[in-house]
Amino acid sequence: MTTFVTVNTSATASVLVPFTSAANAALAQAALDAGPNSVASIGGGIFKYFSPTVGGSATVPGVTFLGGISQTISGAVNYGLIPADYKDLVNAGSGTAIAVGAANTSLWSGQNATTVFLNSNPNGQAFLGGGNDVVSNAFSFGTMNVLMDSPASGALGGSTLTLDEHAGGASTVQAQANDLISVLTGGSDLIVANSGTVAVLSSHGSSTLNGATTVTGVAGATEWVAQNNAPIFITPGASNAFVFTGHADGSDVSATLFGGTHTFGGTTFTAPAYTGQTTVIGVDGYLQTGSAGGSIISTGTNNSSSTVVASGNNDDLFVNSQGNTVDLGSGTGVFGVTATTAGGNIGNTFKLGSGTGEAIGGQRGHNTFLFQGAGTYTVAGFHDTDFTGSLYKDAATGTGGAGNITIADFFPQQIQTVTVAASLGGGTATIGTAIFDKFDTAGKTVTSLTSTSIGGGLFNNVAHLSDGTTINFTNTIGPVHQNGTFIV
Repeated sequence: MTTFVTVNTSATASVLVPFTSAANAALAQAALDAGPNSVASIGGGIFKYFSPTVGGSATVPGVTFLGGISQTISGAVNYGLIPADYKDLVNAGSGTAIAVGAANTSLWSGQNATTVFLNSNPNGQAFLGGGNDVVSNAFSFGTMNVLMDSPASGALGGSTLTLDEHAGGASTVQAQANDLISVLTGGSDLIVANSGTVAVLSSHGSSTLNGATTVTGVAGATEWVAQNNAPIFITPGASNAFVFTGHADGSDVSATLFGGTHTFGGTTFTAPAYTGQTTVIGVDGYLQTGSAGGSIISTGTNNSSSTVVASGNNDDLFVNSQGNTVDLGSGTGVFGVTATTAGGNIGNTFKLGSGTGEAIGGQRGHNTFLFQGAGTYTVAGFHDTDFTGSLYKDAATGTGGAGNITIADFFPQQIQTVTVAASLGGGTATIGTAIFDKFDTAGKTVTSLTSTSIGGGLFNNVAHLSDGTTINFTNTIGPVHQNGTFIV
């Protein structure tokens, strides 16, 4: 249902600006009614006039178009430099208005309109009825509070806003279902998804300014964020987030996705608790799932570029390179893995808490597993071609130690020093030169260690530590030894 904002153009005439949301229309009308109602109608644009009255009637000056140009291309296209004593630009038609606002100008653009607006107002407002608009802050002190409608068509992207912050301004956009917002960063912008699915494309708008965009939402909303490596914070709060690369070739991008309080680059940021659900595909950075559970994160392929954190149950975390951190949190049924590539990946760090789940390292070893709580986990660290293995560590400090750990592929081969017979030259020799897997007890005592042969040279081993940790070494080639090398 379309709701109309009434704008008086004279004592006897008015135009109607179409909005799809009655609530948004009411806010737009209230803002419009806050000042004088005298306006001048110029083609497809209505300029609300703001000046002292003379003899009870407003004095309305003429409007000079930029370059004196006024032309029609697929409807009315109007180029206008709004005089300083006009308060608001209202585009009520279906044509295009291109205007430069004065220091006190705000914008109304209807459901069928296209408006290109250059803002110089430090306290600007824009009420967009669901059309296709461009808003740019002309100066770093320019700010805009933008209220967007949903598109009349109900189609995703049927209502669009290009927000250009090349000069370093700041804008807050209250978006609705099916809105599409393209942000050219440089300033500091806040995009809020208030309902349905809101799509955001974040790109660099300036090579010298690096202001960050923040995208957030409310319960019931979902943000689709296509990231083109512009500085961005995604703090979904009670909403859901779907984050992916905006590059046509699928190349790596980076984002920061979190809830709560975190420190990035030495600066502490606080956001609402993230209670929604997460899907991230092909993006690096600090990426945290929401507590709703059932989330998926699959990173990009840049090495040493990601920290992924599970906050819910049944979350799945995939890293597609090496040198990253995978934090399984304390949820149940959480899965973390270094995804396999043609050559295999190595060397990621897995943090495991007090929940349950599985962690699988890169198939060339060099992985680190830190058991920080009394959870129940099954892990596999694998080995390099020279049998360089992985490090497993009891990093727990609470009751129950590191819980119950099962290591599926621990390689316990001992490196032995033997005496060489005199007939062979005498002295000593080392049998085996590889460095295999290691379990670091971090000073806890091994209270018992048993190895049971299961045939074929394979053994199942169980170690108990003094802090309550139980370690199950399954299907090892030979028994596990505590000789200062493999359990330390």
